Amino acid sequence: IIQSISAGNPKIKKADLSGIVIGMDSPIDILRKNFLHNCELDYVDLSYSKITGSLSESKINNVNFERSDLSQTTFYNSFVSFSNFNNSKFICGFIFSSPLLVKFLRDIISL
Repeated sequence: IIQSISAGNPKIKKADLSGIVIGMDSPIDILRKNFLHNCELDYVDLSYSKITGSLSESKINNVNFERSDLSQTTFYNSFVSFSNFNNSKFICGFIFSSPLLVKFLRDIISL
């Protein structure tokens, strides 16, 4: 999985990556220099993780971001479906970066 992230445009399915640190704060050199831009995440557990940088132009389906720090992450033009953001930390720009994400957030808030 780390190699696919370093190669760019990773496609990750059915993986437990809980607690991983991707971006400038990562203790793993490869993960410090690479991001999840233009990735496909499907049934991935990223709970308790810290992700910085870009998750833009990505397809994110059934991803668990519970208690993750996404405060330095962008999701521009990403499609997000059936994902869990409970108790996650993210920036205000995150909310307005994707029309589909705005709709998703409106839907879960109105439940």
